[in-house]
Amino acid sequence: MKKSILSNPAFRYIFEVFIIVFSVTVSFYIQNELDERDKMELKNESLKGVLIDLDKDKDFYNAALESIFYRLNSSDRLIEKGIDSGVLNSFLSYWGFVGHDASIKSLIATGAIEYISDENLLEELTKYYETQ
Repeated sequence: MKKSILSNPAFRYIFEVFIIVFSVTVSFYIQNELDERDKMELKNESLKGVLIDLDKDKDFYNAALESIFYRLNSSDRLIEKGIDSGVLNSFLSYWGFVGHDASIKSLIATGAIEYISDENLLEELTKYYETQ
């Protein structure tokens, strides 16, 4: 009776080792792909948050412009009519800008900023948040 190669213990041992190595390799590959997908999703969500932050900053800038125009009108009133309490109060208020940067901090903290492939976008984001 002829022995089959499948009944040889050495072949079975090598075959089992190959299956284990192959399974572990595929498992690592799948986990790596899932991690990449999670990072891309995190990047996209954080960039949506950056857009929301920029809209908030735009609203803040518009409010600051209104305040500046109000102060300009008050200064015209001061020149024309003299000093009164309303004019003085408008000059004494302080308007400071506090930018909304939670989303960009999230991008940096999680490392998802590495997944922004558009160099121009990355440069503009860096310029904007560094000049605050």
